[in-house]
Amino acid sequence: TGWCSGEKRAVAIVTDRGGRTAHAAIVSRELGIPCIVGTGQATKMLTDGQIISVDGAQGKVYEGKVEVEEETADISKENIKTKTRVYVNLAQPELVERVAARNVDGVGLLRAEFMVAQIGEHPSYMISQNRGNEFVDKLAEGIGAFAKAFNPRPVVYRTNDFKTNEY
Repeated sequence: TGWCSGEKRAVAIVTDRGGRTAHAAIVSRELGIPCIVGTGQATKMLTDGQIISVDGAQGKVYEGKVEVEEETADISKENIKTKTRVYVNLAQPELVERVAARNVDGVGLLRAEFMVAQIGEHPSYMISQNRGNEFVDKLAEGIGAFAKAFNPRPVVYRTNDFKTNEY
């Protein structure tokens, strides 16, 4: 979780290790960016500044920029009733209104990492500067935005183990 701010700026993620449940894979799905994990050799083959194209769906990396044609689908706006509940994993306040407007039953996992990273200062530092209330207020504002947008649907919030090197 120490590189969440980098993930938010990334246009694709390629790693040597990991699988479908790796942090990078989960976060990339949430951010809507292509990701290939578990390549075993990407960091040895790719170089800084090299232009590549990443096809996360096929698990392929291409040298250079590959032009793609975006496919569109006619998706019904009608809310289909099922017994299956659909909950989203979400952490970015800038997406909350758009996602809340979709046919979802709530937030299954609202993670603290992105909200804390957006505050920009480690909670321990803020407390040491007698600014603990400021941290709590900013965090409450972020959580409140999710609760308001999804009301009356549930929002499951997960706190974080704050490590000194991560924020």
